[in-house]
Amino acid sequence: MKNFACWDRESALEIINPDVDAQPNAFFRAVHTDNPIRRMDRNRKNTTIVEAKKILDEFLEPKKFSLVPVIGDSGSGKSHFVRWINLRIKRDDTREVLFVPKAKTNLRDIVRQLIFRIPEGSQEQYLNMLQGTGTGQLSVEAQRASILNNIQTGLKNVPKTENANLEEYLTKGLSDLFIDPYVREEHFARDGSFAAELGAHVYEQPEGYKPTEKRREFSLNDLPLEVGSLMKAAEKTREFLQFLVGQPEEVKQNAVDIINGHTDEAIARCLNLSGDHLIQIMTEMRQNLKRQGKELVLLIEDFARLQGLDRALLQSILDQGDDEICALRTAFACTTGYYGSLESTVRKRTSFVIDMDNPLGQTKDSFNLNGMVARYMNAVRLGPVMLEKEWEAEKGREASFDIKSHCEECEHQVICHATFGHENGYGLYPFTPKAINVMAHRSGEHVDKHFNARDFQNDVLIPVAKLATAIEGGVFPPKSILNQLGGLQDFPLDEQQNIKRQSPTDADRHLALIALWEGENRVLNVDKRIQEAFNLK
Repeated sequence: MKNFACWDRESALEIINPDVDAQPNAFFRAVHTDNPIRRMDRNRKNTTIVEAKKILDEFLEPKKFSLVPVIGDSGSGKSHFVRWINLRIKRDDTREVLFVPKAKTNLRDIVRQLIFRIPEGSQEQYLNMLQGTGTGQLSVEAQRASILNNIQTGLKNVPKTENANLEEYLTKGLSDLFIDPYVREEHFARDGSFAAELGAHVYEQPEGYKPTEKRREFSLNDLPLEVGSLMKAAEKTREFLQFLVGQPEEVKQNAVDIINGHTDEAIARCLNLSGDHLIQIMTEMRQNLKRQGKELVLLIEDFARLQGLDRALLQSILDQGDDEICALRTAFACTTGYYGSLESTVRKRTSFVIDMDNPLGQTKDSFNLNGMVARYMNAVRLGPVMLEKEWEAEKGREASFDIKSHCEECEHQVICHATFGHENGYGLYPFTPKAINVMAHRSGEHVDKHFNARDFQNDVLIPVAKLATAIEGGVFPPKSILNQLGGLQDFPLDEQQNIKRQSPTDADRHLALIALWEGENRVLNVDKRIQEAFNLK
C-alpha cells in the first residue's frame, strides 16, 4: 500500500483546533463525535448513561422551565455539548434561541445582545447606559485603569465604624494601594495581570478564544509584597505593605478576599449597568416573547464569560415571576469547581446535571476516542472548502452531523481500513485503534477516569497533522513524535541496540512504531502492511 497523507498541513491545523468551540460551524459539525452522556439528578447522584438526543428531548419537554448545568474539567467537552444543542435545536415561530458563545466576544457585547431582544422603545435607555460617556473603544491602558479605578471606588466607599478593626484597616490600606502610581504601573496594570485580564473580559474584542472557565479573581500572588515594591511605593503604601509582609497567611488572604468582594461591583460600574438592570432587561425580554407566543432558550457556552453579572443573570433565570413572562429553558457550561460555588443557589430549580468528565475505555459507556480520531482525520482529508460546502447545504434546517467519508473516493480504502481500522466508514490512518489507546495514555495520566480531549488534540492529533510531508516522503513516524509522547519509557538498551543492528538507517522509526503503535518495549515485527505503508522493512 502506498504511503500518503492526503491532507494539507496548514488546512489540517486550521481544523484540528484545541478550541474547537471557537471554530466555524462547518468544522465543528465535521469533527463532532457522539459520546455517552452522563446524566445526574439535581443532587449529582444516581448517574445514568443516555444518548445526547434523549438529553435534548428532556431539556425541551417541560412546559414552563428547565435548567441544565453542563459541568466538567477544562477540556472535557462541556462547552462543546452546549454548542451541539444550539446546532441541533429546532427554530420555529414558537421559540427564541439566545446562544452566548465563549469565543470572539466580551461582556459588553453579551449584554448588548440581550438588550437587542427587548422592545425597541426600551432599548435606548440601556444602550445609553452601556455606552457610558464615550463612544470610542478604550485603549488597553484605559481598560485596565477602569477596572482598577472602580475597585478602588468600592474600597473607598466602605462605611467606617466607630471602633476601627483589622478589616477596616486592610480596606483603607488597599484603597491607598490601588491608587499608588508605582504599584499600578509595575504590578496591577502590567500584561497578564488581574486588571489586564478583567479589562479584556469586559471590553476587548478577542480575535480568537482564550479559555477562561473560571472567575478571574485577585490572588495572593497579585499582592506586591517583594522588596522593590516596599522601597518604591508611596509612603502610605509602603507602611501598609510592610505591615502585610509581617502578617500570617490568613491576614493576607483576608486582604485578597476584601478585594474580590468588590470585583463584581467594579465590573458592573465599568459597564454602567447594575445587576438589577440586567434582571430588568431579562424580565422585559421574557415579557416581550410571551406577547409573541414564544419561549426562550438560553444557551451559554461558558458561564465564566458573564463574570460580574453572572449572579444577577442566575437570579433572573431562577425567578419565575408571574404568568406575564415566557417559558425559559437554560443550559450553561461551567467547570465542576465553578458549579460548586453556585450549586446551593440553583440545586432546587435544576432539572438535572450533565457531567462531561468521561473515562476512556472500551465499553459503550466510555469516551469514543476512536470515533473522535476518525472524524478529525476525515475532516482534515476533506479540507475546509468541502466542509464549508457541506455546511451550506445544511443551513435553514435542523443540522445533520452526517459527513461524507473521504475514504469512499480512495483507491486504497479496502486495504487501508483492513490494516489501520475505521469507525463508521471513516478511516483511522495513520493511526490504529491500539496506537490511539497507547498515545492517549501517554498524553494524560488519568485518562481512564477523566479523558481530556483538548490535551489529546494538543499532544497527539496536532503533532501528527504537522507530519503530512513526512508521511508522503516515507519517513514516518519520526523520532520527534515519540519524544513528544514520553520517549522510549523502559525500552531496554540491549533491545534498542538489537533494532539498530537490524535496521541501522530506520532504527528510530522502528522504535517509534513499536513503542507507539504496539505499546511494546521489545523487538517485534509490527503488522507487515503497516510497515509497508510507512516505507519500513
